[in-house]
Amino acid sequence: MSKLNDRIIEELSPIDTEEEYDNFLDECYEPCCVGNFEFDPSRVLSELDPIAYRCGMSDWLDSASEQYYELDGEYYHQFAVDNLKEEIKEEEQINQREK
Repeated sequence: MSKLNDRIIEELSPIDTEEEYDNFLDECYEPCCVGNFEFDPSRVLSELDPIAYRCGMSDWLDSASEQYYELDGEYYHQFAVDNLKEEIKEEEQINQREK
């Protein structure tokens, strides 16, 4: 696992969880309208109730845990980690054949 974690840190970029959560909120909810102005739901929630925003993001991360891989407080897309696992496995098989 240490080899995998080292490669994740070296080769993958952590996701911006706040940006991902904002995208989720903005896709799920209609923009908030005040007069002729429209505001993204993520912006409304984060600015009007930052505690509810952080709690919601925490709940969202927990519910989406199959999509993300957590390492040292950073989150990575699970599909990228799975691809990296396969690369490591293939490299180890090649090394075994060469011995």
